[in-house]
Parts: sequence; structure tokens; C-alpha cells
Amino acid sequence: MQKGHDSTGTNTWEYHFDAKWILIDGWSSDGLIKTTYGADFIKINTIADTSKLTPVTDNLGVVTAYEMVDNASTMSSFDKAGVPTGHRTLSTTVDSKGILSTTMTNFDADWKMLGSSWTRSDGTSGITDVTHNPDGKVLVTTETGHKADSTGTMNWVYHFDADWHFLGGTIYNGVTKTMKAFAPDWTEMTPLKNDPAHPDLVTGYKWTNAADTQHTTTYYDLDAFHATGYSQPYAATELVGEITAGTRTYNADWTHVLDNIQLKKADGSIVSQDTHYGSDGKTITGYEQIGHSTFDYHFDANWVLLSGTIIDGIITTKIDSTGTHWTTDTSKMTAIKDIYDHVIEYQKTDPLTHTTIHSDSNGLLTGYSEISGTVTKDGNTTSYITNYANDHTNPTGFEQFSHNSDSSSYWDVILDAKGGYEGKWLDDGLKTTAYDQHDVLLQTVLDAGHPEAVHLAAVSIIGLAAVTHDQVI
Repeated sequence: MQKGHDSTGTNTWEYHFDAKWILIDGWSSDGLIKTTYGADFIKINTIADTSKLTPVTDNLGVVTAYEMVDNASTMSSFDKAGVPTGHRTLSTTVDSKGILSTTMTNFDADWKMLGSSWTRSDGTSGITDVTHNPDGKVLVTTETGHKADSTGTMNWVYHFDADWHFLGGTIYNGVTKTMKAFAPDWTEMTPLKNDPAHPDLVTGYKWTNAADTQHTTTYYDLDAFHATGYSQPYAATELVGEITAGTRTYNADWTHVLDNIQLKKADGSIVSQDTHYGSDGKTITGYEQIGHSTFDYHFDANWVLLSGTIIDGIITTKIDSTGTHWTTDTSKMTAIKDIYDHVIEYQKTDPLTHTTIHSDSNGLLTGYSEISGTVTKDGNTTSYITNYANDHTNPTGFEQFSHNSDSSSYWDVILDAKGGYEGKWLDDGLKTTAYDQHDVLLQTVLDAGHPEAVHLAAVSIIGLAAVTHDQVI
């Protein structure tokens, strides 16, 4: 056993050791607070002599806690058993410019700093929060500040390590309503705007470390401090063959998640190709290829096509698990309207290939028609037309579309995919008359200034009649 006290007699202690001088247990006291230890000086409890403390009571006079104020600058708090719960210090300073600063600092029961709040006579104020690791070591100190003066207001959030080295932060200018984010080297970071629905919305920040030989770019969330991922460009020695550029991407834990390479094709076009990796950072889970906004393909790990989008002029082709779907950009097409001014079809004709694209009123591609030849005889001009479905492969039918020299009358012979006669329609300039495959009158419709729409209706009527006849036969 070892028992003792200092020269004042205020600090006392008693320790018990085994035969090898390994501590078994013990205690120490500073005259107010007694701390009890177990083996290896592991703290068991700390308790104060409550007779030397100021009681804190509720409205019924019941003691709920204790406190002690030292020289009006330090206040310590205790629970009703006398166990320390925390400490607070107040300090004031005046700098060379006469600016008064007042700081209140909070500590836990073991005097580990938790944070502080401060105000300055120049209109600046703020708080600091301290984050510790499980062993009590300071990891990050965050300072949140505000300043208001004749020039307006400013708010900032700065982060520092245990040695007060700057880690990053943001400043918001209340006058210009702008936010700036700063990297650890105090350079301004680049804002990210990757929300297609809100192109002006800042979603995070990125910073490329100029001092890093690998030119690492770090991506941050909106607080400009917590990293969400990293990327590094390919080395020059890796840019071989078609590869003109490349980037490796990692998540916040530095797990490899993506490779992107830029491929230059023989025609000079650039294709962007992504390789996706699984949670282990090694297993390939799929690929994506994008070509100058003209196509976007998704493949599995074996290069089996899963989905894709192809944009060819005004036609967009989408491939997914339900099949292939075609839509058109109707803003670049001509609307065909009925007498009620309702769009019944959109058309777009290529003057070089004489191919017409057809879509319904919703922009869904319905097919193509191509003029294979034109013959003029006896003052009448006839165009030979082949019709295709929306996949533009096998013909669905044929037409022999004619008009007289002054285009005062039109007629159209309708044939099926095998060249069989299905019917015809005639337009004398006032009305359109449709006939079936036996030249029996089906319907007469007044043009009413919308002959294109009437002609489409006539073709539809003839087609329906042919289908009905074939079913009956």
C-alpha cells in the first residue's frame, strides 16, 4: 500500500499494489473531488464532496444538482450525487484594434473540450463543435460563424483537424446570395450541377489536388467537407489504340466503382464507354456506351444488350425488356389536321431519299413510305410508293399515287404486301371517294380544305374493308 499527501495536505491518495507493484486499486483526492481507480489505473468513478458545492433546487426546494463557480470564470456542474457532469469557462480579450471578444467554452466531466460559442464587438459571432474519436482524441473542429455589418451579412462553416489545419469549408454571401466552397488548400472548389430536372441547382462540389501526382479529384456533398467519391485520370502509358482519355472512379471508401474511356473511331467520332464494378471493386457488372448523344447502350457483364436509346434525326429508338419502341420529335414534323383542327398524324419527308416518316398524334412512329419511282404519261404523273412498318424492314403494302397536270384531281391504287389489289380512292378536288378490292363504293368524304387528312382516312377505310373481306373469305 502507498498512502500520502502533498505539502499543503490538500491533495491526498492511497494505492494498493501486489507483490510486483502492479496496482490493484486506489484513490486520489484534490480536497473536493475523489477519484477511485481499479487495476492499471482504470478510472472507476469520480465524486465530489457536496458539502463544498452550491445546491441547485427545483421549485419545491428539492436538490436536483450541484454547481461550483470559480472566480466567476469557470463553472462546474454535478448531479445530485456529486458526480461531475461538465464544465464551462468564460474568457474575454481585447485585441490591438480594441475589438472585444467573449468566449464561452464547454467541456465534459473529464475536461475534454466539446465546443464553444463566441461574440465580438465588430458584429462577428459563432460556435465551434469538436468531434472526437472513441479514445477522446480530437478529430475535427467545426467553426460556424456569422458577421453582420454595414456591407451586409456573411455566414461560414470551416473545418479544422486536431492541429487546426484547414480541411475545407463554405462561405455564404448574404448580399449576393452566393455560396463559395473552399478546398484544404483554400482554393475555390467547382460546384456540381448534375440534376437534369434542375440544371442550375448545385448538388455538390469537386476539387482537383494540384499537388497530387495522380491528379486526384475529390467529390464532396453540399457541405463541401464530406467526400462522396474520387476519380483519377488514366496515365499516358495507358492511352493505347482507340483510347484517347480515361478516368477511374472510386466511392467514398476508395472502392473501385467505374472506369470510363473515350474511344476515337475510324470515322473520327468519339464513343464514351463505362465499365461498372461490383461492391468488391473488382467484378465487372456491366458496360455502357454513349456516342455523341446519338446512342446510349447498356450491356451486362457478358456484353449482352439490356437496353438502349438511339437518336437518328427525329426518330428515337428505345430498347428495353418489353421490346423496341419508336418515338418522333414532332416539333420537326408537319402536322396533318382534320376539319376540326385536330392533329391525326405527323409527317416528315426527306427531299433526297423521298422517304416520309409517319407518326400518330402522340408522336409514336407508325411507319415509313418511300417513293421508288415517278412516271409522267398523258399529262398524268404517277408515283410508286412502298410502305413499311415502324421497323422499316419488310414492306407492308404499295401504292400508285397519281395526279393530273394541274393537280386538280388525285387518285391512289392500294396494294397489299404481295402486290394484290385492295382498293382505290379518287379525289376530284371537292370530295374523296373510296372503293374496295371489287371497286364497290365504300364511302364518300368532302375534302373541306383538308385533302391530306381525307386521303389518310380513305386509305384507312380501304384497309379495314380489305381485312374484313379477308376474314369473311
